[in-house]
Amino acid sequence: MKLNKSKWFLAAVLLVLTTTMYSCMVPANKEAYLKNFKSFVERVGKNHNDFNKKDWKWADTTFDKFSKDWYRNYKDELTTDDELEVIELKLKYQSYKQPDVIKQIYKDLVENEGTELKEKINEYIDNDMDEDVDHLIDGMKEIGDSAMKVVEDVIEKIDNRF
Repeated sequence: MKLNKSKWFLAAVLLVLTTTMYSCMVPANKEAYLKNFKSFVERVGKNHNDFNKKDWKWADTTFDKFSKDWYRNYKDELTTDDELEVIELKLKYQSYKQPDVIKQIYKDLVENEGTELKEKINEYIDNDMDEDVDHLIDGMKEIGDSAMKVVEDVIEKIDNRF
């Protein structure tokens, strides 16, 4: 009978410890979530070069909690700035884990955006620029004519005073 009581006591203690540890890990509110996520990513950033497989397994599990499980708990409370911070933290984490992948994504974006931008500029030059330049010149002429009229009026007023 004594053996059963000690097993129950041990089980109860383990349950209390597990519950306490888990409740300490789960962020209590949005601010704690963002603060803890940032601290986690900073910790990974400081130590990622020394991580082994076990460390990355822990980091990936924790990252999944922040980026999926706990994110769902607070996503309705997050402002646009908060959402941007979460995205930044996710990207930073991924850059520590797989820096080459992030570099390639960035390179692809820059190259694609640069190519698209060049195409749009060339299309504008070929199709619309001449007309816009003509409108600009006409507007400058009108402004110039108006400016000359203002100067002439000021000179006339000065002449009339003397």
